[in-house]
Amino acid sequence: MIRFRAANSYGTNGIIDDLSGKLYDAFNTAVERGHPEIYKEVYAFIQKQLAKAFQERAREVISQFIYVPSFLYARHVANTAVSNYLLSNSIVFFSTLSSFAGSGGRGLKDVGPEYQFDFFNGVISLLHYALQHPDDTVLKNGLQEFQHIRGTGFPDHFNTRLRIIRANTAEEKLAIHNNSEDIHKVEILHRRTTLALYSWAVLLFANNVISLERFKLLVSSLNPQYQYFEDLLSDVIFIRKNEVGGYLGLSGWDYMERPSGVVYNPPSAYYWVLEGMVFYLLSGSNPHFDTRAVSDDRDFSFLHNGVKEVLTWLEQSISKWGPALGLIQGDIYSQKKRTEEIFQERSREILNVFQQLKLLHDRNENKSLADEPLSKDRIEEFRQLLFKSWDKQNFSISLFEQFSKVKPVVEEEGLDFMGIRFFVPQFRKMLVENNYQQIYGAGDIGSQAGRIIDANFIRLISREYSEEAETVADIETGLKQAFSKFENKDFKPDLIIIPPEAIYKTNLTELKDYRRSNEPNDIGSMGFYKEVPIITFYAKNLTNQVIVANFENAFKFTMYESEKLISKRLSVTIRPISKEEIENELLAPSSRKDQDGFELTEEEARGRLATTMYIELGIWGKFEIVEREAAFFFLLTLSSD
Repeated sequence: MIRFRAANSYGTNGIIDDLSGKLYDAFNTAVERGHPEIYKEVYAFIQKQLAKAFQERAREVISQFIYVPSFLYARHVANTAVSNYLLSNSIVFFSTLSSFAGSGGRGLKDVGPEYQFDFFNGVISLLHYALQHPDDTVLKNGLQEFQHIRGTGFPDHFNTRLRIIRANTAEEKLAIHNNSEDIHKVEILHRRTTLALYSWAVLLFANNVISLERFKLLVSSLNPQYQYFEDLLSDVIFIRKNEVGGYLGLSGWDYMERPSGVVYNPPSAYYWVLEGMVFYLLSGSNPHFDTRAVSDDRDFSFLHNGVKEVLTWLEQSISKWGPALGLIQGDIYSQKKRTEEIFQERSREILNVFQQLKLLHDRNENKSLADEPLSKDRIEEFRQLLFKSWDKQNFSISLFEQFSKVKPVVEEEGLDFMGIRFFVPQFRKMLVENNYQQIYGAGDIGSQAGRIIDANFIRLISREYSEEAETVADIETGLKQAFSKFENKDFKPDLIIIPPEAIYKTNLTELKDYRRSNEPNDIGSMGFYKEVPIITFYAKNLTNQVIVANFENAFKFTMYESEKLISKRLSVTIRPISKEEIENELLAPSSRKDQDGFELTEEEARGRLATTMYIELGIWGKFEIVEREAAFFFLLTLSSD
């Protein structure tokens, strides 16, 4: 027998690791030489060490021995006699250990949470391999034995749920829920282990790794027992949030051997546990749902769309999933319509539940956001983000600066606002501290405002020259005509503006007088024609126009500058919308729907509007054509492909 040291002693891991390795080798050698009495004796010794390690809280021993059953099973799964022995013997051992792991007569409940976690890591590591065990009877008996580990159940579950329903605040509900989970850690670990195995079976069937018959055996034998919907929801969200952290080893699972040296994305429990949950609900399982018993979670915002995607995926292959769900019996073609009707009925019921959860979360979140004061630091941080993205995008201002054609003024009068003004629902979440949430892509608001400046410049030129512009099929013809217009003038072309597509939809780069740009800071970002720089704008209204100009003489730009503005140029206003604006918005039918099209009550619509921010971002300026003859404009015929 191993003599155990205190859990915090040093120098034991190497010894234990070496011992477990030798026992592992001894078992394999006995199998290879055909000595079942020896490998069974070795395995019994391993189990004794594991049982004693739990009783004496020797976690370094547990960590080395808890995975031995799954390692040995994976090694010998092709050997029917050995794999049958390992599976049936191991699961009985785990079941027995769950009753006698501690010294207080309550089994796993007498050991700490970390030991309970180690125990279920060992169990699930074995069973996730065993779901493909070749012998149906041995597997079925093993899964039935696994159910005996469940523990004492939840004798106070109903009363706990009633307390949650009667709680007045979300904080009270969460506290009661968390306290119940602390008391029932073993039952919850078993429940989550079961859900993970059930969901993995769904993934195996989806990828044609197991047959329909095996899949039916697995889902009927595992069959998670959820009396209340909030328990299922809690388990799914917990697994999704903790998979990356190594919860139950789920992040390392795969259903096939991958070739070495090839990059791939392994299956993620974030997705496949959701698929398992949806299948479970579609199969007719109907845990009781009451929104009052649910503790709000941010994940509710994402679950509705995720569930909707899974339902769409299952419906697209209903001929495969219908029999697994018990919706198809006999001739699929004669029952196809009825099968689809049942599927849609159940899907609608499931989606309705997740719609309620999403609206519940949005309602709670909107109230919290509306009550929380805005953060000056967050607002300034966002202002700087907007400026950076705006500054990178407004090419036209940089262009005018290169030609020294920007005229600053100290008054806005006579200038045009070039930017964006709009209401952004639920944007308050990016401007608070406690309920802060990053909104990905928010910085693109600045880029959008920058592109508007470019679009204004292109609009001015197009409006001025389009009536007399010629359309040419060949860019070289147009360029030659443009350059000929400057032959008798005192100024020559110093800039060519083309649409982005012209660089690859024409033969521009093949022309004799074209050369590529060699320097990253060249003004001619698209190259040079007759040593005149070529540039482009990514404005939506620059589609087929080509402008050849003596820029210095043709255009000027007047811009309002002030010390009050960011970098003396950019005006940024960020504020909540006023009560009057809220009332005006409520008059619009669109205010009674959220971003997913769900109908909102007036109270919900008001709550949503209370988190809406008004954002104004832009400059005051004016583009002008100074010398009309200093620019030539033609249109290109570009292929549509």
